[in-house]
Amino acid sequence: MKNIVRHNWGIKVLCVIFSGFLWYALKVEETITKTIPVYISPKISDSMFLVFMDPFSVNVTVSGRRRVLQNLEARPFSMELDFSMENEPKTFQRYFKEEDFTFNPEIKILEIRPEKAEVKLDRLTEKTFDIEPLIDGQVSINFELAEVKLVPSRLKISGPEKLFSQIKSLATEKINVNGMSANFMQQVALVPPYEGFRNLEKIQAFVNIVKSKEEREFKNTLVRVLQPAGKNYKCVLTPSVVSFKVSASHVDFQDVQDQDFIPFVDISGFLPGVRYELPLNLVKKEIFKVVDMQPKSVEVQIQA
Repeated sequence: MKNIVRHNWGIKVLCVIFSGFLWYALKVEETITKTIPVYISPKISDSMFLVFMDPFSVNVTVSGRRRVLQNLEARPFSMELDFSMENEPKTFQRYFKEEDFTFNPEIKILEIRPEKAEVKLDRLTEKTFDIEPLIDGQVSINFELAEVKLVPSRLKISGPEKLFSQIKSLATEKINVNGMSANFMQQVALVPPYEGFRNLEKIQAFVNIVKSKEEREFKNTLVRVLQPAGKNYKCVLTPSVVSFKVSASHVDFQDVQDQDFIPFVDISGFLPGVRYELPLNLVKKEIFKVVDMQPKSVEVQIQA
């Protein structure tokens, strides 16, 4: 018999195959441990707001047969924590229990880390806020930022009641105006007023940039007389010189001279031999605005 077994290759092959099957069966049925990440899905009442929860996932160490645990790798795991019975603002701790997890009954839970979740709930409310633009950078030299118009300029959002009582307005993300010298439009997002905030409404920012203004004063300028058509009266003006101040952009003032501004009085329709108090006018380009005129009127004696 010993010789038969020793020299029979068929029996040897069968023994090797049987040993392989036996090793595989024992390997599959081997008890092992494994740590599985499980994501937490909180369930709350429609009237409440989840302000804070930590963590949003836990690591669960389990043991079981290798064959069973290998099947766990095929899908992610999640669990639902039910806070729907909480209807008042509250901060509390929720300890995890084995019943929270829906594993195969053959799997044994050895450890849950962390063992509890920190939870904060508040009432859910709605409030309408003004939206303020946040500006970043400086416009180009000789220009200034005149206005930023937001559309919409107000927005109704929902969120935690306590936080909303402390917020006065919402803000956009930064609008970059650095080096700009012309109007432009930009779509901007809101700075989230709380973690997890999502806003689907687009905010349009219309940015108005104008030439910067400066003022310049001209002193002791001779007042001219605008004569009626076909007349050349002699006029005595008191005073005969005035001072005035005009504003425009820095660029507009380049190459400007005193003679570009002519103060005058108009005596059209007035008769000789009478003293009149007439208002002063100023010949100038339209881009210049009169800020002040001293005096604002002069005494005029018209002589034939």
